[in-house]
This record gives sequence, C-alpha cells and structure tokens, in this order.
Amino acid sequence: MHIKKKALPQPIFFGTDDRDIHMPQSPAVSIVMPTYNEAANLPELVKGIHSRLAGIGHEVVIVDDDSPDGTGRVAEELNAIYGNVKVIIRKENRGYGLSYLRGLAESKGDVVVTMDADCSHPVEIIPDLLRDARENDVSVASRWVRGGGTESPAGRVALSSFTSFFFRFFFRVRVKDITSGYRAYRRKAVEDIIRMPIRSEGFEVLTEILVRLSNKGYKIHEIPFRYLDRHSGESKMKTSYLLKRYVRLILNLLMY
Repeated sequence: MHIKKKALPQPIFFGTDDRDIHMPQSPAVSIVMPTYNEAANLPELVKGIHSRLAGIGHEVVIVDDDSPDGTGRVAEELNAIYGNVKVIIRKENRGYGLSYLRGLAESKGDVVVTMDADCSHPVEIIPDLLRDARENDVSVASRWVRGGGTESPAGRVALSSFTSFFFRFFFRVRVKDITSGYRAYRRKAVEDIIRMPIRSEGFEVLTEILVRLSNKGYKIHEIPFRYLDRHSGESKMKTSYLLKRYVRLILNLLMY
C-alpha cells in the first residue's frame, strides 16, 4: 500500500503585504501582543501597561490578524493617545505562531515581553519579568511554580501540565510551565529566535521556542503568577486542536 507523505511545514518567513504603523525610536522595553477579536480588552490592557512602565522607554507591538471586531482600529486609536503603540494588521488570519514571531521580529526593545491581550496576564507582573530577564536570558511567568496558579478549565490545565512534564522528561527542558506565553526575552535571545528554523504556526510556538533556546544553552528562569480568566470575549484555544498541534511539534523537533 502506498502512503502519501504529508509535507512538513516550512520555516517561517514574513511577507510584505501587511499594513503597519512604525515607531520612530528604539525603546528599552517592547511589549508584544498577538491579537484576534480583542477590541474590548485592549484599552484597559494598554492603559495598564503604560501605567506600569511610566518613566521607562517602551513600545507596545500589536500584531492583529485583521480582526472583524475592529481590534486593529482600536489599536490605532490607542497609538493616537499614547504615541508608542506599533500596529501591524495582517490581512490573512495566519495563526498565533506567525503573529507571535512577527511581533518579535518587529520589536526594538532591549527586553521583549510577550503577553496575551485578553487581560489574563496581569500587568503587575511586568516589572518582575523585566528584573528577572536581566538576571537571566529568559523569564517565564509560571502557573506551576510555588506561588503560581490558574483559573483555566480542567482540560486546559491537564494538557498544559502534561506537555510541560513531557518536554522536561524527553527534551530536558527545565521549565515547569513551557506553554506560558507570558515571558520576557533579552534582545540576544530574540535575535536568535528570529533566525531559528521554527515551523510552528499555532500556540505550540511557545513550546518550540523554549526547547530551541534551551538546546542553545540559554538560561531560562520562572517566576510565579496567577493566570486570570479573560475579561471579555471567547478563548481561541480548543484542547483537541492544541493536542494535535503538539503531536506535530514533537515530530518536527525529532526530525529537525
């Protein structure tokens, strides 16, 4: 019986068909947020970021997958208010992983913080991430270290816990919360990530990045935080979908 082989996803490169609004100067800190239908959450979140980083040169990089709820327009309005919001509107909904990597590629900060735009990542943790990243290479806000926690559904918790255990055991990544998207990278790590042959297009990109950084000897440290329930809107992550993506990621990592 002849089995047709499915082509593996190719390393990610970026096109030039996206619309963006550029910032004029290089900040000390970049906050990167991929978005899709987060118009109701962005104003409060960006206001909180601006307040927490008052006195520190910073930019907010929003990479929106052309959300039908007008997230991109809201982001542009926030830039008119604060003057430091860089907006990239992708004309095709190409997934979280691609938007995440695009945001890193567009960031200019010495330290780059990535976070969700649904207010599940409390802005109060940002200063702690910045301090920890400067002492290490990567700082991960972790639900699974002492002092951390989550309000996520049981199925999501089980998948995240199993994924973290699997990669700690089989790939020797010493991180308890490998799926957390709330983290801070020093600039050298960001530049390395941009050059990596990353093939993940979904949320599993978070795991692939830490595996590859760990393999290159980067020092990754975790600090506790409590993951909050989103303020508005619906989650884009389904447990069954994530499970399939992680299986594909494991196969890709074993082959490359």
